[in-house]
Amino acid sequence: MKHTVFQMPKPVTIKGRTSSITNSFFNSIIPVIPPSEEEISTALATLGMTENTICCAYCGDPHTEWDHFFPLIEGKRPTGYISEIHNLVPCCGKCNQSKGNKYWKDWIQSNAKHSPKTRGIPDLQARIEKLEEYEQVFERKKIRFEEIIEQNKWEQYLLEMEALHAQLTKCQSLSKEIKATVSAKQDRENKRSTAADKQCLSLQGKGKDMREYTFITLLEHPELKQAAASWFHDKWGVPEEAYLECMDAYLTGETELGWYLCLNRGGQGSGRPTPEAPAEAIVGGLGVIENDFHDRKDLSPNVCAMYVEEAHRKQGIAGRLLNMAVEDLRSKGISPVYLVTDHTGFYERYGWEYFCPAQGDGEDHLTRLYIHQ
Repeated sequence: MKHTVFQMPKPVTIKGRTSSITNSFFNSIIPVIPPSEEEISTALATLGMTENTICCAYCGDPHTEWDHFFPLIEGKRPTGYISEIHNLVPCCGKCNQSKGNKYWKDWIQSNAKHSPKTRGIPDLQARIEKLEEYEQVFERKKIRFEEIIEQNKWEQYLLEMEALHAQLTKCQSLSKEIKATVSAKQDRENKRSTAADKQCLSLQGKGKDMREYTFITLLEHPELKQAAASWFHDKWGVPEEAYLECMDAYLTGETELGWYLCLNRGGQGSGRPTPEAPAEAIVGGLGVIENDFHDRKDLSPNVCAMYVEEAHRKQGIAGRLLNMAVEDLRSKGISPVYLVTDHTGFYERYGWEYFCPAQGDGEDHLTRLYIHQ
């Protein structure tokens, strides 16, 4: 039974506050000009609304807030636009979160999650025309901070912000090391089978004893980075440098998206023995990246490079790796997860569901895209 009433609280990351710090630095100096009642009425009228019919200008849902029509901050710098009635439109929380700092016209017609186009808003073209009129009718104030503020003072302000960002990055790296140590100790103490273990064992039949295998994350054993990159390269032909770049981002804390390995304690497999234990060879693995080279860039992150050595298949290794990755990401607040494949019937065993077709980069046929929620 899948409980729909339970959801784990989303874990907090230190670097996750970086954008909040940037917004605070600039929002604190951007002027706010409260509008008059007449200005509010004029703005609403231009959008075809009144106080009684006000709704989200982007999708038509009940409005909950006012959104900056043109973003105040872009690329970690103020755009020059300010908080004034001509740069505000009524909107709903779903549109506000989806739009972020994007230009409204690019976003409203994009495939971004929860955009009006994605949600199939029926009168979208009419809304675009109203918003185009709103954009053209009013002139918006724009400030050039670097021209108003003394150069030394402005540069110092930016340096202080970057220094705070750097400190957050340093703290994030340290927190990951602490978390990895705590998690490793917890795993050693919990010597009981999880649901994923039982599922994998049921698939073994008369296969090998799962005790021959060790399942790890690369974060737990960063010394295996080069061996892992070489192994994935041998299986998929993708340059080692590409794997190393993704692995380095994971190990340095630039991304939460990880890499997962299965080691054979007997040392039998085409995978190279590991530096830590020459008798252990890599026999299975997968990674998680933003996009596995297909056209649905909005469906992220993606499991990639899934592979198990032929001599070690039908032991439940693939299922164990998939479940390991999904649970690790879920513990970080990352869900759902996607993957692309031409297989049918395999990933369904582990809770994956077919979601939609996808076009692989440089491919002339559609492939299947799966989701795990």
